[in-house]
Amino acid sequence: MALRDYQQAAVDACRRRLAESRFSNPIVVIPTGGGKTHVIAELARLAHAKGGRVLVTAHVRELVDQARSKMIREVGIEPGVICAGLDYEQRYDAPITVASIQSLMSPRRWANYIAHGVPRLIVIDECHRVPFRPETQYRKMMEGLREAAAPDNPRFVGLTATPYRTIGGDLVGHRFSIFDTVCYEVGVAELMDRGYLSEVRTVRPESACDRDWSHLRKTSMGEFHPEDANAAMLEFIGPAVNDLVAHGETREAVLVFCVSIEHSERVAEAIRAATGEVVGCLHSKSKAGEREALTQMIADGRLRWLVNCSMLTTGFDAPRLDTIALMRPTCSPGLYYQMIGRGFRLSPDTGKTDCLVLDYGGNIERHGPVNRIRAKRSRKVESGASRPNVCRRCGADHPEDAIYCNFCDEFVGKECLGCGELYPKSQHWPCPTCEWRPEADPPKLAREASDLPIVLRGDFTEARGFYVEQVTDDQHR
Repeated sequence: MALRDYQQAAVDACRRRLAESRFSNPIVVIPTGGGKTHVIAELARLAHAKGGRVLVTAHVRELVDQARSKMIREVGIEPGVICAGLDYEQRYDAPITVASIQSLMSPRRWANYIAHGVPRLIVIDECHRVPFRPETQYRKMMEGLREAAAPDNPRFVGLTATPYRTIGGDLVGHRFSIFDTVCYEVGVAELMDRGYLSEVRTVRPESACDRDWSHLRKTSMGEFHPEDANAAMLEFIGPAVNDLVAHGETREAVLVFCVSIEHSERVAEAIRAATGEVVGCLHSKSKAGEREALTQMIADGRLRWLVNCSMLTTGFDAPRLDTIALMRPTCSPGLYYQMIGRGFRLSPDTGKTDCLVLDYGGNIERHGPVNRIRAKRSRKVESGASRPNVCRRCGADHPEDAIYCNFCDEFVGKECLGCGELYPKSQHWPCPTCEWRPEADPPKLAREASDLPIVLRGDFTEARGFYVEQVTDDQHR
């Protein structure tokens, strides 16, 4: 399988990190449309070649099906499939298995899978979907694998375009995160400049210029309250659709993101009335098989307009898409990125030169360029978050000089990547044995978004990053 140079670099960086540290679970960051599934297939092939069992998990059946197809086409191995929504024979004894996390973690399927051997490598596609909460299916899978593999340590690798969550912030650094480092990252602008992704441009709709979103309430998860967002967008359908139809007149394929079922149906009807064309509409109450039919129609050119509500943010590939309409205001940087990312893919067959993004929800001003998104940390303090010496596996306190948890034997120290020595977290760098020290993290920039383009280009070097090995605080009395 011939990989692009950045895909091969991602595979090499991941293998290098796994070899350097016995406890590391790294993340690979590649933009939507950059070919994450090819990287997954190559990692699975290499692990299988060494005699190890491999498990690839995802949260939706479309990603499971894509991974299966890539394995067969690129690697020449037909993996086992564990996914209730797909019509494949469920095999539990295959050396490489692709599974939806929901199907895999049913008690019967999990018992059958583990009975045939423990995987040495677990690859999680769209790993930003892994919650921080300890009582989740991913955490149960992690604990089950550790128990079955003891004393060995199964390794986890995550792939995503957005290594952060709306609540909690970055995947790396959270005490309940499975992952500990980003071992490789390639940016949107770089892949656009090199011709691997479509250019993206935006025209700010005149009808959206004076919208005020400050009155919208937010939920405990940090997103706009559905009722408020729905009401705001319902009263805005006429101007938004008129503007969209005017801009979309010469475009090949238009994908519209809406707030609710009612909103999506009314937007679809308004587009039909304005254009006289067939308009597809997808939401959670769509008939069985309708998603597959409509997405195939827009992918092969039989449909030009497709409206959806929460159905096509992941697992949907249609390179012909050259217009994305955001009729959904969101506070989620990940959702914002994923919606725009549906238009990143190239389409030489249709002569696609760019993807036009029309934002009717104030999202570009809210989040800024897609390649400069920074997730905010939650202001909520989790239980135990102020206690630095807490085991991320069982939640027990441990002494500052501990390397392993006294209750569950979880590794709670830190590892020198120069010589492999293990130390408690209280040990300061450089390493006493080999004098290795971590490199400084790359700078993280914060900018006002209102006057920035949708993809930021150029070298921004006014900020410097420094490695922080310890943070303490005290209360003034």
